[in-house]
Amino acid sequence: MKHFIIKINEEQCVGCGDCVAACHEGALQLVNGKAKLVKEFYCAGLGHCIGHCAAGALTLQELDTPEDHGSFVTPKIPTEKSPILLNEENLRCPGSLPHDIDIVRPSSSQEQENTAALSHWPIQLHLISPEAACFNGASLLVAADCTAFAMSDFHRTWLKDRKLVIACPKLDGKQEDYVEKLRLLIDRACVKDITIMIMNLPCCKSLTRLVLQGVISAQRHPPIQEVIVSKEGGIIQTNKI
Repeated sequence: MKHFIIKINEEQCVGCGDCVAACHEGALQLVNGKAKLVKEFYCAGLGHCIGHCAAGALTLQELDTPEDHGSFVTPKIPTEKSPILLNEENLRCPGSLPHDIDIVRPSSSQEQENTAALSHWPIQLHLISPEAACFNGASLLVAADCTAFAMSDFHRTWLKDRKLVIACPKLDGKQEDYVEKLRLLIDRACVKDITIMIMNLPCCKSLTRLVLQGVISAQRHPPIQEVIVSKEGGIIQTNKI
């Protein structure tokens, strides 16, 4: 199996930090005035940062992934192929570019009830960056994918004034990445509290477990509540953890 990660030529790097700002996965940081790939398993190998490096210090390197591993791991054996520089415009995924969403508040109460409360993008836990400004000091809503479809008041009641990340503990891969991202949201973004919203299904309980693993590995311990939703969209139980 093959995949790509970013390779940095430290001699060419001028330490401007433009690549760090352009990395949506939080894989790059400035260390001692040079760009470093500090989290290889965060690097999706899309190369969006390459077009932001005026010094030409970034390239893509093709690496081997062990055949018997079902998800991404830190690569160990580089191939002998030369690093490949790809055109940023061919690699950019518009759906993963982070941005804020302006929320228009209607004047009438009836219109307000039907107004979307989502204030940022992306929301999938694999795609968000813990370094994104929208998460700083925020109330975090970690929701199982199905909850928003089951609940008619998801935006009005639960998403309002919270920052959302979504995940499916049954179908999503690389869930060890979720634990690390949650830890970074707690320690670096300093989220002030966490609401976990899951369906009343056995598989969904794993999302609570993943959040708690992130909390245990973090230095901070924000207040946590778990909200359990029925398939009919009602709240079955709310637990403080």
